[in-house]
Order: sequence, then C-alpha cells, then structure tokens
Amino acid sequence: SSLLAFKLGASLYLKNFLGGNGNLTATLLGKNEEKSNKFSSSGEIQGLNVEKILSLLGQDLKMPGEIELDYEINGEDSFRKQPTGEFKARVLNLKLPNPLSTPAGPFDFPKDIIWKNSNLFGKIENGKINIKNGTLGTKSSEVNGRFKGFVDLNVRKVGNNINVTPGRY
Repeated sequence: SSLLAFKLGASLYLKNFLGGNGNLTATLLGKNEEKSNKFSSSGEIQGLNVEKILSLLGQDLKMPGEIELDYEINGEDSFRKQPTGEFKARVLNLKLPNPLSTPAGPFDFPKDIIWKNSNLFGKIENGKINIKNGTLGTKSSEVNGRFKGFVDLNVRKVGNNINVTPGRY
C-alpha cells in the first residue's frame, strides 16, 4: 500500500537479533518545511536478551532476563526536532547481580532477587522519555516497586550516523 501512495517504506523481520524475534516497519511520509524527510516507525520485539543489550551499550553486567518491546515513533531524519511516540516494554525474569555494584561500594542482597514481570509504559516527547507507569516485580516479589518520571533523551544526526544519548532521570 505504501507504493500505491508513493511512500517509500521497509519492513524488517528479526530472528535471533540480540536473542529476540520481531518485526519493525518504517515509512517515509514526505518532506517538512526544512526539507527534512518525515518518517514513521513501529514495531514489536520479543525475547531480547538483557545481557546482550547491556554488552552492546558497553556495560559488563551479568543480568539475565528478557525484554518485550512495542513502539510507535514519528520524527524527521535531521533530528532538529526530537522524535515523538509511545512505547510499552516488559521485562521478564530479570535477575539482579549479587552483589550489586553501587557508588558507595558493593551491596550484598541476602538472596538473589528475580523480577518475574516488570513493566514500563510511556511517551517520547520534547527530548524526554516520559515514564507514565513503571513497575519492578509484582506485589508478590520480595522486592518490588513502582516508579514514574522523565529521562532526558537527545537524538541527533552525526554525519551518516544517529547518536542517541540518554540523560538524567
């Protein structure tokens, strides 16, 4: 249908990407006033391996677990305006490292902490991730909690690369 509407697009089907499977779509929507290409993207991925993602981000943390992610995002390829969108993430069977390394030194838990189900719902807008509702574990977990707030997020184009930099919470 994108071809009939003269809109270029692509669909990616992921198999064993960072341990997970899913599909992503992206569509070019035309140009804005500054001649940047507008785009829309959505996708869903299941079974992403937390340790592989942390390793990709340069973190050597032993945290077994899986992530499921659904998202919809809109933006422009110059990234002069930050992208907007919504996301839903679910983390399954996340095991915290024990001892946990903290700025004050290692913290030993009396026993291993495993969150069987944690959720994160929110929006991306105005250069921020707005976490509307986040849960760590469930009420039956030994350690559980809820959180919400904002995380600064800067997306910019550097040459032919896209640089995504999270900021303060």
